[in-house]
Amino acid sequence: MKGTKHQHVVAQSYLRRFAGADGQVFGFDKSKQRVFGPTSVRNVAGEAFFYDFPPSVMKEVKAATGVQAQFLEKTLAGADAYGKTTLDEILASVESRPITNDQRTALAMVVALQFMRTALSRELVRECLEKVTPHIVQDMLRQEFPDHNSDQVRVRVEFDPSTWAVQQAALFLNENVMVKIGTILRSHIWIFGINRSMQPLYTSDHPVAKNAHCRSGGIELTGLLAPGIEIAFPLSSRCVLYMLERTHFHRMAKRDGRAHLIDAYDVDRLNELQVRRSFRQVYCEKNEFEQAIGVCKRFPECCNPFHSRIEVRESESHILTIFRE
Repeated sequence: MKGTKHQHVVAQSYLRRFAGADGQVFGFDKSKQRVFGPTSVRNVAGEAFFYDFPPSVMKEVKAATGVQAQFLEKTLAGADAYGKTTLDEILASVESRPITNDQRTALAMVVALQFMRTALSRELVRECLEKVTPHIVQDMLRQEFPDHNSDQVRVRVEFDPSTWAVQQAALFLNENVMVKIGTILRSHIWIFGINRSMQPLYTSDHPVAKNAHCRSGGIELTGLLAPGIEIAFPLSSRCVLYMLERTHFHRMAKRDGRAHLIDAYDVDRLNELQVRRSFRQVYCEKNEFEQAIGVCKRFPECCNPFHSRIEVRESESHILTIFRE
């Protein structure tokens, strides 16, 4: 197979903001409990041919776009260049003045794409479809054959694993979906945290990390627009963007769009969040992963990249899908 083999789920230009002076990063693999590096950013946050479509789908893509191979990889390369320019501009001025409305809109779309393009996001697509679809089929059987006990029929749905790239791309190439996500992110209170502590900020292979502060019926509310949601996206080893839901964090509204200093406690909390919400790996400009190792000991379930994150509950009136962090 020709073309780019190691395809990045996180942009290389973004990862360089977490590299040392030599341009290299250290990493910690949760699933293997292993520190590695230093290594080039080219070698991390990617998987072999991750965005490649099956040949049958590429025939349709070629007919529609003229692109003959690795359509997603080429599309994302253009988006990554836009993201680099956006972050360069914001990081150059955020400590001295609030971000502009145009900058907020641009960065919201960068964050939305980063959230949707990762291996973890694909895993959520897979798990959701595999768990929800049988319930939908079962419900269709009940409606089609109301006089029969359809609950005695076992429904099995199988998906072609080679199409998961297509299923994921159908979301982040959908303009309506991405604009909706970007609009939600843009609507939150934005605060830029400036890190001047000794400990650099971590990033990961899924750097847009959600943290729920509210519950309903004992269930954490983890949606992008859920009451009390906090979304943290490290922009560099020294700067992080907090996106805070407005009703729960209303006292923070006066800081919207501005930067403020964060302390060592804040850095520790943010780094823990990166470890827990990452798929497999976290990255740092220094070999300082004692905290990451400690987080894995306290929350061992986060070390399995394929642990269950979705629960489906069915009632007479609806199917409830719960996304657990």
